[in-house]
Amino acid sequence: MRFKVVALLVATVSALNFSACNKGKTIEEIGGHTITTSEFEDHYNTQIELVTRYRASQKSTIYRYICSPSTAPAQEVAEMALRLQPRANYREFRDLVMVESVAREEGFADRPIIRKILENVNRSALAQLYLQEKAWEKIKISDQDRQQACETLRRQDPARYGALALDDCLRAGEGLIIAQQWRQVEREIWEGIREQVAVDKNEEFNQDDYFENGIELYQSIKKTGGCENVPTQSNQPSGGGPSFSPGAPGAPGGLPGGLPGGLGQ
Repeated sequence: MRFKVVALLVATVSALNFSACNKGKTIEEIGGHTITTSEFEDHYNTQIELVTRYRASQKSTIYRYICSPSTAPAQEVAEMALRLQPRANYREFRDLVMVESVAREEGFADRPIIRKILENVNRSALAQLYLQEKAWEKIKISDQDRQQACETLRRQDPARYGALALDDCLRAGEGLIIAQQWRQVEREIWEGIREQVAVDKNEEFNQDDYFENGIELYQSIKKTGGCENVPTQSNQPSGGGPSFSPGAPGAPGGLPGGLPGGLGQ
């Protein structure tokens, strides 16, 4: 499911770039669109980069699974690796072009709500990618840290980690360290953003009343969903900014999670 969401995001980005100048050799024509080697390779490079960032992994690890999907630590990762092999990835890309062609021909992409959804997807993706990159800049892991984490995993779960090759155990240990450091790094980044960005609250505007009673759609939601007596999020404990954690680190082979924030849920 997580990789399908990644593919959806790539499809969104690709749809925005299909009008760019195509270079390279023609692979085939679909509708009125000519797919070139340059266009597909740009799509492929972007997808590798996106999956690497969203899975919070090293490219070398992703490359290893693409070459040998059977070595992946989980079925989901193996399926992801198979879909990132060029021929399979091109089939998906080709299907995207076909659907996009029909959607544009029918005016689907021009619908106001569709444009707004794409804007929301772009805004969310930009924020999540930025926050994740800043987090990785702060996470520092030494070889000694990996070794100690590997030994910890083998003591705590010998059945799972005891038989792992050293390199796989070290990657799993790295995932464990990332999990331990991530929340602290997350807090530090948000503190920096709050210091950098000025927020001038309108003291004359009643936010509590607006969020509870001022949004027309929410009034319908309350009636239909039966949440008239449920307190709004503003009345509940707040955890600060949105989470951009890469997921549950520690999978053998160094793929410590899925999509950031809510994209992969």
